Amino acid sequence: MRKSTLLLSLVLISVCSVAAPKIKLKINNGNWKSNSTWDLNRVPANTDTVFIPAGNVVIIDDHQNLGSSKLIVMVYGTLQFVGNGKLTLDANSAVFVQSGGIVDGSGSSAQKLRIGDQQLSGTDIQIAASQNALLLTATSNGYEPVSGNSGFGAFQVLPVKISSFSLAAKSNAVLVQWTTAQEQNSKHFEIERSSGGTNWTVAGTVSAAGNSTHRIVYNFTDVSISSGMVYYRVKQVDTDGRFGYTTIRSFNKNDALDVRIISAYGKLSVQFSQEVKGSVEIRLISISGRVVSKETLHQPVGQVMVDKHDQKGYYVMIVTNFKDINIAQKVNL
Repeated sequence: MRKSTLLLSLVLISVCSVAAPKIKLKINNGNWKSNSTWDLNRVPANTDTVFIPAGNVVIIDDHQNLGSSKLIVMVYGTLQFVGNGKLTLDANSAVFVQSGGIVDGSGSSAQKLRIGDQQLSGTDIQIAASQNALLLTATSNGYEPVSGNSGFGAFQVLPVKISSFSLAAKSNAVLVQWTTAQEQNSKHFEIERSSGGTNWTVAGTVSAAGNSTHRIVYNFTDVSISSGMVYYRVKQVDTDGRFGYTTIRSFNKNDALDVRIISAYGKLSVQFSQEVKGSVEIRLISISGRVVSKETLHQPVGQVMVDKHDQKGYYVMIVTNFKDINIAQKVNL
């Protein structure tokens, strides 16, 4: 370990303890760029120490260019990159991922986390702290460990690449689904539930594939749910005992039906937040208007994969039950 890295981490710890302005996320699933997301009613600025509390998510979906600003970002919850989200910080900044915290991208190379010359893309900014805090600085060499004497553990990349995680209402239960893009030495998954997003209990366990380079969809049905808001996360454990968490999702069985078309990792899927009574038709239409594929789903719920029939290019995908579900979205295959 380079002495300069240890020295920098100790300096940053002292910075957090002095009179730098502290700004805290006050709205769960708030957007970083919105003033109302933060307790100071402004976005983070130079010399701020930014706190993301446990059980909370802040979203970055555009370029937050703070390249001339020094920030300390304390992640107890989730720092979530979506779309073309980017966060650029100056070389004196640092991101601390505290125990239970997550920094997560959705697999897009357009997503960036940059500190000085150190840059991670959405294909690898999936960082989870298990028992020890993790540190990312401009002097890190990838996921370079920091000496234990600084109070911070080594960087740990999730041993399994989880590409999606969703919840859906199915009768009087919750369908928990997650997808892995790849697995290495994976042992099992623990589905954790919380009524307040802080105290967690294990709702169930699902065995993992072990090693895989292809897409695998996992399912778990939780029948022990209560009324009101419930929070879920999935803990992935590998054969060496290492583990990491997904982001946290919330569920309320009184929420209205939400249908979303998802195109990621060269795959197509439709997410139904509730079980649909009856049939739903899915059509893939070329830009010229030709129907290239059509299929019917009977009582779909949760994440449903769609066969794209080896099509490539831009298409319009239509999801309809010819009643209250009528969605059309442009997709790039």
